[in-house]
Amino acid sequence: MKINVIGTSGSGKSTFSRKLSRKINHSYIEMDELHWKSDWIESNTEDFFEKLKKKLSSENWILDGNYSKAQDIKWKKTNQVIFLDLPFWVVFFRVIRRSIFRVIKREKLWHGNKESFVNLFFSKESMILHTIRSFQKNRDRFHELSRSKKYKYIEFVKLKSQKEIDEFLSNYILVYGKKNDR
Repeated sequence: MKINVIGTSGSGKSTFSRKLSRKINHSYIEMDELHWKSDWIESNTEDFFEKLKKKLSSENWILDGNYSKAQDIKWKKTNQVIFLDLPFWVVFFRVIRRSIFRVIKREKLWHGNKESFVNLFFSKESMILHTIRSFQKNRDRFHELSRSKKYKYIEFVKLKSQKEIDEFLSNYILVYGKKNDR
């Protein structure tokens, strides 16, 4: 099975993807890890696509991330897209909480990058501002993609609450079969 977990920032893509990958014994691929270099330098498109294609060459995986520029690459092989479509207030709270904890704990992210208090609250790259600006636009785009005839071969699953997410994880093998049977 090849699964792409999508959703707005703060929707819980990484947490969900890690849990699902452990449950069904599929490799976990985090697009942010492929995209970012140290010092918050973005990979150029060619390098990013090459890294992504290499990771997607395995048989079973859970891909965590949106990255619309890589849409055709990742969905060419995807069987299922799981859209974490949580309400704005939930994701907004999560982004603030997650970012503050990362700053306080000086948590290292991809390739040693760290979030900072200044970037969180006083930067045009602020994750808080990004969430406010992109939430509805991303949500609308995901809804449109799920109805697109171009991707009719992909099964789209939309989860709209933490309760639905938890139930989905609990019942995944019951609904979709045994580990590694796809």
